[in-house]
Amino acid sequence: VLELDGIVDWGSPPEVDPAVDRSDWVRPATASHAGGQSDIIKIDASVIDGLMSNVGEMVQQRSKLQMLAEQLKREFPAHSAVEDLCRTTETLQRSMVTVQTGIMGTRLLPLSRLFDNYPRVLRDVARIADREAEVKIIGSDTLVDKSIIDGIAEPLMTILRFAASHLIEKPFDREAAGKSKVGSIRLSARHQGSQVVISVEDDGRGFTRDDCAGWIVESGLMTAEQAGALGDDERALLIFESDVTKSPLRRVTSMLRTGVGGALLVRNTPGAGSRIDLIVPMKSAILSAVLVAAGKSAYTVPLQAIIEITRIDPSMVKTIAGSPTMRLRDDVFPLLDARTLFGDVAEGNPAFALVITTGQARAALGVDRVISKQDMIIRQIDDARLRRGPFSGTTLTQEGRVSLVLDVQRVLASAHEHAAASRAK
Repeated sequence: VLELDGIVDWGSPPEVDPAVDRSDWVRPATASHAGGQSDIIKIDASVIDGLMSNVGEMVQQRSKLQMLAEQLKREFPAHSAVEDLCRTTETLQRSMVTVQTGIMGTRLLPLSRLFDNYPRVLRDVARIADREAEVKIIGSDTLVDKSIIDGIAEPLMTILRFAASHLIEKPFDREAAGKSKVGSIRLSARHQGSQVVISVEDDGRGFTRDDCAGWIVESGLMTAEQAGALGDDERALLIFESDVTKSPLRRVTSMLRTGVGGALLVRNTPGAGSRIDLIVPMKSAILSAVLVAAGKSAYTVPLQAIIEITRIDPSMVKTIAGSPTMRLRDDVFPLLDARTLFGDVAEGNPAFALVITTGQARAALGVDRVISKQDMIIRQIDDARLRRGPFSGTTLTQEGRVSLVLDVQRVLASAHEHAAASRAK
């Protein structure tokens, strides 16, 4: 059940800045006003979910209407009825932003609903493993969508339990290494643009080279030479993938993708500790994205993962250590051709490049054409074969066609695996 403040102003003017923070729309259940009367209304979460689903469909229909209005304007530029249609479409666009922002604001909840359960559980886990751990929580008042809380609960608990039972050393080993016998696990959350970064930091032993490489090689994913060529962070990040079947953390990335379409970033210092960042959207269901064409298919790339879009000049493309790269001003990025990456035939260089990123990893994704920016509803992938690919969901374009949504983290991970394999050869 969500508790909403009954005096929320949904805003009569259509001109609403979508960047405005409406986190204060969700207030504590103890809030009350003059006269001792509470303005809190308790609404079943399923009602909000239904409204959100309807708003998502309305956003999609609005996008189609906007496309039709633009098409009519090109064909009949001087027709008064077309001009009226375009103005009405623009007004509808602003009104829809107001409604969409309002509905999404009602679903925002503090992460304390999740975080407050962890300290006692982790102390018990550490004690069973003959370890001692102190849990510090920062940013539990950070607001996220209710579905995000539901989606990160299991992968976050898996990471925290592993930190308490494996990454934190036993008291004797910690004292021998010059550390306090009580290990520290720091769970924090913060907003970063339209995303939320949830970090798990520990001062334990970190992910050792032997453990990570051993799990990767035993799973048959790489040879010992290829695994050894990876950096500490790359090797640690890989053990969260479902393909590394021997890793105790193998399900984390798949749970994170399936639950909220989030990304993972690992910073590992063997012997000194590690930091694992879960990067998730603050809100879900509706995605701002760029639709691109590569080969015979169209793909959807989340806007929040795109740094820049540029046309590719042949002089920008070079082969380094057997892998294609693209130079953009003072930076050199691995160049991934979306056509070959997704099983199509590539002839010549792609026409455009999208510089994509998650965390600190970056690459240039080559495509044939950039079609448009659209707001889309994300749905889960039903086909098991596609779930194993670098995709996080499906969506319908303005034209009513199904498009696969790229999982940018998996795309970048495949680029680094390919580069590591090339270096090993």
